[in-house]
Amino acid sequence: VMNAWAKSALMKNREESNEKSILTNCAGEHAERLLGEMWDQYESTSDPNLRPTQFSYATAISAWARTAAHVHGSESRKCANRAEDLLEKMEKLAQTHGWADLHPTTYCVNAVMNAWAKTRSKGRVLGAKRAQQILERMVRLYDSGHGRQEVRPNVVSFNTVIDAWAKSGEPRSERHAESILRRMDELSSNPDTRHHYEDCRPDTISYNAVVHAWGRSRDPSAARRAEAILRRMEQRYEEDIKKGVDRNNIITPDVTTYTSVINAWARSREKDAASRAESVLKRMEKASSSSLSAKKKNSKSANFAARPTVLSYNTVLNAWAKSSYPEAADRALSLLKQLEDGKRGVRPDVFTYTSAIDALAKSGTKKSAEKAEEILEKMEALYNETGDDKVRPNVRTYTSVIHALSRGKCDPRRAQSILDRMEQLSAEESSLRPDVVSFNAVINAWGWSDTAHKARRAREIYLRMKELHESGANKDARPDLITCNSILNACAYTTGKIETENDSGWDNENNSDGGAQERAEALDIAVQTLEEFQSVSPKLGRPNHITYGTMIMAITNLMTPTQSSTADNTAKEGSEDKNRENGEDISNDVSCLRTDLAIATFWQCCREGQVSPFVISQLRNVVSEATFCEMLGDAAVPRGNRGHGEATDHKQSESGVEKEHKYCCDMKKLPEEWTTFSRGKKSRPSRKKYSEQVSKR
Repeated sequence: VMNAWAKSALMKNREESNEKSILTNCAGEHAERLLGEMWDQYESTSDPNLRPTQFSYATAISAWARTAAHVHGSESRKCANRAEDLLEKMEKLAQTHGWADLHPTTYCVNAVMNAWAKTRSKGRVLGAKRAQQILERMVRLYDSGHGRQEVRPNVVSFNTVIDAWAKSGEPRSERHAESILRRMDELSSNPDTRHHYEDCRPDTISYNAVVHAWGRSRDPSAARRAEAILRRMEQRYEEDIKKGVDRNNIITPDVTTYTSVINAWARSREKDAASRAESVLKRMEKASSSSLSAKKKNSKSANFAARPTVLSYNTVLNAWAKSSYPEAADRALSLLKQLEDGKRGVRPDVFTYTSAIDALAKSGTKKSAEKAEEILEKMEALYNETGDDKVRPNVRTYTSVIHALSRGKCDPRRAQSILDRMEQLSAEESSLRPDVVSFNAVINAWGWSDTAHKARRAREIYLRMKELHESGANKDARPDLITCNSILNACAYTTGKIETENDSGWDNENNSDGGAQERAEALDIAVQTLEEFQSVSPKLGRPNHITYGTMIMAITNLMTPTQSSTADNTAKEGSEDKNRENGEDISNDVSCLRTDLAIATFWQCCREGQVSPFVISQLRNVVSEATFCEMLGDAAVPRGNRGHGEATDHKQSESGVEKEHKYCCDMKKLPEEWTTFSRGKKSRPSRKKYSEQVSKR
């Protein structure tokens, strides 16, 4: 019965349990309660057959380990502590009563380490540290030679600690895991210790856990370290084959090993990361193809475990999708075609196609956007023909096509039509309901186009999102900060063109009156949108440095310098002589309405602690040199005295005339409260990169 609880679900009625009762109704508690009943029976009858044994305690400890894997935070740590308490009780009973069959065994100690390894949330780092401490104690007891052969560490002991570190999330966890792997190697290969630690020889699980840890690491060298371990495994595999080691004991780099290394390269920021990922895939293919041919010859050197799966190919495609390599899209399409032709032995699935579309979207050309649409149509046709859910487009697929259309600067109506199609399909299949990422992608499609009234279109989508979310029709359509920033971006780049239809389709023409009206409308939309998000902050997200910088940009682009306030004339009269003496253009020093609004927005940004180099650069483009220096005080420094952390120096363009700025901003000299929430933020590198900003799923 205890063993059944050890293998059971977390508790009988978890939905009826509250936080206080969670550990009083779980598998570990039930198993330990039965252990107590066994002791009661033994004490009342003195029947030795009823006395708990090592297996009894090991089972109860395993139950607590299983419970630790299903609860969070402090509760999981309590489970691990309860498991360790049982281990200490075993030791005390064995020493007090001389019951040799109650001395903790390797299995019992491994179960306690497993309990600590299973701790979740913030307890994972603590769990990994505690598991390693217990392992060190095992090694010390075994090395001491005080008759503690029953706690001899084995490969499971070391693998448990490696796995604990690999999943801990601690910044240097991968290095801790690799150090344990090296220790296993040393103990099992050193002539002085290998006889005692022959059961600690690393196996495929040991290596895979460390490779997986490096694959998840943010260390810049993570991919190279992961591949170095793979090469070591390949070398060990060849050596073991030559030595005639039993196949069950051979360290074999399998599909998990190779795919983890590919994933490490897919996550890497190195320029050749995608090429390196594909080279690892080719090594897999070479190993699997030689294995297939060797299988017919009954060769002992064949590595049948290295054959790539669709996940392996998808991971390489994902690497190309993230790559900045100019031919990334072509490489992705080439690999996709080979899978479709059946040359690789696996068939593409929805993730394969979606990754290829992502690569096309990254290239940002109209040709790539058209190819993305073509792939989507092919997927829909395949699904309609076969009914195979593995190739059915999902929300991410449709959204990726929208991104491709947006970045290819295609007609935004095409992106809008895909969104409309998603909403229609979601009436029958809720999993295809567009989410905030989908809506934001269409807003970006409008914002990046040269279509007339794109700001109005962007806001209409936002209002649709609000309606769907607030009515409960689509909870995933809740607007976020990216929605706000994308609308402001559409406003900032409104050029005031009107749309006409000719024989070849839609075209845009300049119109001074219509253009002025459209710019005025875009400015109203920008102000209204910012005020709405500020009024509900932080419910839909807190306006950040991109928000305020883009708002200032919108004011600069949408308002003409001739729109002057009363203060302009006063400032003009009071500063005309001084400006002439300094050789400055009077018209640029006049405090106009545009400048007033930009300055007011900047002070809002300061109060929110969101000032960044991007915000400074936008402010610099709208205010005069004197106003810039007055507002920034000591932080405004002459060009040439530029220090580290300084805002990027830009040229101000006014009516097509560029002017060099004499002063720039030293970010370090700004008041600390101005930059509280924007420290480390860089100036916006380019309009294109900003347009790719989308919400996280």
